[in-house]
Amino acid sequence: SERYFFVAPDNGVLSLVEAREELRKYEISLDSGLFQIKGATFHGRDVFGPTAAWLTKGKKPQQFGRAIPPAEGKSKARFFRLTADGIECDALAVDRFGNVITGLTRDDLQQSGGRLKYISVKGRQIPEINDYYGQKPVGQLMALWNSLGLLEISVNQGSAAERLKFDLNRDKVYIYLKSPLGETSV
Repeated sequence: SERYFFVAPDNGVLSLVEAREELRKYEISLDSGLFQIKGATFHGRDVFGPTAAWLTKGKKPQQFGRAIPPAEGKSKARFFRLTADGIECDALAVDRFGNVITGLTRDDLQQSGGRLKYISVKGRQIPEINDYYGQKPVGQLMALWNSLGLLEISVNQGSAAERLKFDLNRDKVYIYLKSPLGETSV
């Protein structure tokens, strides 16, 4: 990106970054003469680690291999979509505390043009987005913006994932808005 180097396989691991930043991608060619490959399975050690080290020493990304045209790279991830009555969010992860983390930012919500009516997760309604955990009693289901600026569903001093029996691969977080948006994909 304009501000950072990211060294990773093109397997979607950087999809959150790609959704927020314009990335220029480069292939890392093992034939560049910069690597001493010790095995076929530890590319983190044999390829990605040395690539990061070379970048810190001033090597340019194009010295590792060809630029990947945008059409060839993975498409930008979609973490939510606008619906007729709000926003349907995918959950990106459940952290070690049981917080259900979505890909929706405060800016995304503001740009949707609507005002929050309520959040629905597995049939449970959450009426507001809080600023910190202490705003709700211990054990209460809540929503807040986490330290990465993403909307998360939490339980104060508990696990939202356990409480809701949330399935990361199947379940969604729904944000209902006071003004209808029309059917649009984001």
